[in-house]
Amino acid sequence: MLESLGISVNVVKRLGTRDEVNEGIEAVRRRFGSLWIDKERCAYFLKALKQYRKEWDDKMGKFKNKPLHDWSSHAGDIIRYWAITPELYRGELKFSY
Repeated sequence: MLESLGISVNVVKRLGTRDEVNEGIEAVRRRFGSLWIDKERCAYFLKALKQYRKEWDDKMGKFKNKPLHDWSSHAGDIIRYWAITPELYRGELKFSY
C-alpha cells in the first residue's frame, strides 16, 4: 500500500526476542553519538526516550532483562531499528511522531 503511494519501503529484521531487543539497545548505544535530533521538533520523541527503561520486578527486587512496555516503547523501537540498519539510513532518522 505504501509503495502504491510512492513511499519507499525496506523490510528489516524483526527484533522480537529478548536477545534481539537487547542487541538493538546495544546498537543504539554504539551509534547514538552519530545521531542528531532537533530538540524542538522532536521534543515528544526525546521525552519518550528519556522514559524508556527496563521493567521492574517487585518480587525479585531488581530490573528484568527486558524493556517496560508503555507509552515510550514506540520511540525505543524507532531508534533500535535505526541503529541496526545503518546501511539503509546512512545516519539519517526521519519520521513523524
